[in-house]
Amino acid sequence: MLYNGRKFDIRHFLLITCVGGIFKAYWFEEGYARTSSTLFSLKRGSSTFVHLTNDAIQKYNKDYGKF
Repeated sequence: MLYNGRKFDIRHFLLITCVGGIFKAYWFEEGYARTSSTLFSLKRGSSTFVHLTNDAIQKYNKDYGKF
């Protein structure tokens, strides 16, 4: 799946606990979506900016934060 022609990921947080054999789950309602800075392409030699959405990689792209 693509969003506006870019790869994306969605992050949410869930905490599962077990105390005395009783399981509980806590869902943090706020989450976020990240997109790549470059339009998706299957061409050979396409950059990592096309395929990876994490900030550790994307922060080096000139278009970081635009999308």
